[in-house]
Amino acid sequence: YDSNQNTWYWAVNNKVYSVSPDVGTTIRTVTTLATSSGYVGFCSFIQASGVRLTIISDGTDLWVDNYATVTCTEVTDVDMPTPHEPCPVYLNGYVFLIKKDTGDIYNCVNDDPTSWEPDEFIQAEIYSDYALKLIKAKNYLVVLGKNSTEYFWDAGNATGSPLSRNDSPVRQVGYISNLCTIGDTTYFVGQESGQNISVFSVNSFKIESVSNPVVDRTLQPFSSTQNTKGDA
Repeated sequence: YDSNQNTWYWAVNNKVYSVSPDVGTTIRTVTTLATSSGYVGFCSFIQASGVRLTIISDGTDLWVDNYATVTCTEVTDVDMPTPHEPCPVYLNGYVFLIKKDTGDIYNCVNDDPTSWEPDEFIQAEIYSDYALKLIKAKNYLVVLGKNSTEYFWDAGNATGSPLSRNDSPVRQVGYISNLCTIGDTTYFVGQESGQNISVFSVNSFKIESVSNPVVDRTLQPFSSTQNTKGDA
């Protein structure tokens, strides 16, 4: 749900749909996806001109939807990372994507989600695992990996990625499944090194287990299907 546009987006099979109650009750077919299964990620984007857009990813392709003009454009720039994890995140005029089966976080050209450069990325590399999800915590970009969590901030670098790493809050807490953000807090099922699977919360630099022992015991059969090259 995009509260700024009062528009709902959702995916069914290989179609993305939307409806804007302020405009009417007609359901719009936004685009046809390249895939018919798996996750579809969405994020909002605002250009310097004030134009609001919605970014859509199925992990293979990326689309930019302008609900006001009812136009959806597929990103065709060969430098956009593909395949990627379908979890686009907007921060300070950039869309960030994780290139699949790597620790590389790519960004679009500032203010233009349709344009990408091959050298504009940074690696999550403190631990030797793959990046799986991106979230925002205040003004930080948080990278959830198979076995670790790393933080990045917009340092405004003149070349390469605008991001720089903040080494202090890194944790050996890895992502497994079920990401949900409510306000400034993100929840997910994860695992700290050497510990049982739990539900974790991320708020700013604070990462902690919030589930009780009963929930933890229930979660133990879970395993990660995000990355078949990693351990379950």
